[in-house]
Amino acid sequence: MLLSKNDPSPFKVYNETCETPVLLVCDHAGNEIPENLKLLGLPREVLETHIAIDLGCRDLAIALSDLMKSTLIIASYSRLTIDLNRSPYDETLITPISDGIEIPGNQNLSTIDQKSRVEEIFDPYHAAIDREIKRLQGRQSRVGVISMHSFTPSMGGRSRPWEIGILWAKDDRISRPLINSLRSEIDLCIGDNEPYDARENYGYTVESHGEKAEIPGVLIEVRQDLIDSDLGVKKWADKIFQHLNPILLDLALSID
Repeated sequence: MLLSKNDPSPFKVYNETCETPVLLVCDHAGNEIPENLKLLGLPREVLETHIAIDLGCRDLAIALSDLMKSTLIIASYSRLTIDLNRSPYDETLITPISDGIEIPGNQNLSTIDQKSRVEEIFDPYHAAIDREIKRLQGRQSRVGVISMHSFTPSMGGRSRPWEIGILWAKDDRISRPLINSLRSEIDLCIGDNEPYDARENYGYTVESHGEKAEIPGVLIEVRQDLIDSDLGVKKWADKIFQHLNPILLDLALSID
């Protein structure tokens, strides 16, 4: 067993009784490391940085969940333990290096070690998403899924000018009108599949629970320096809700 009695559950469900037919998920919300992995051999301060957690995203997702009156699934464990937004067959599922930092506890893992992280953290998290989608489908004719993330202002020495990025692959029912709506604010820099491209394996959660089930979905990324305070979180939660809610109404994905 990987997880001990002292370890938290792989996920928490917030606003679990809400009936708005849109499920919010936050894949990189937490920075927990299972006790048995001994912080993956990293200094604790590294676990407070962007390589371990999507900074500010948990608070943003909770604020948006309250505005939307939607259920939110919050991941507990760090992406360095296992990346919940990658395919279980992706080579970066358990990464040995992140933004130039070697992860000692992820080096030369045995098949058993990898399997334990999948079975005890990855699988329960995604099973919880499936359960919540089915719960909502039992009450509503249509359901959507939104995956919340955040990104660093720079990476690899390159500045990232986008305040918000909308990631999508094949299904643009939410993404296209959301991009267009956000771009109506001429002072905003909006990324269309920036700073990552969901067509290049950066959106497993939406792909597996949304597109494959023909459920409308989108991945939303907000730049971390914009949501590093309570005021910033509120501003961006309000802004996202303002632009997103009319689209959900058009898709019959809102109870308002």
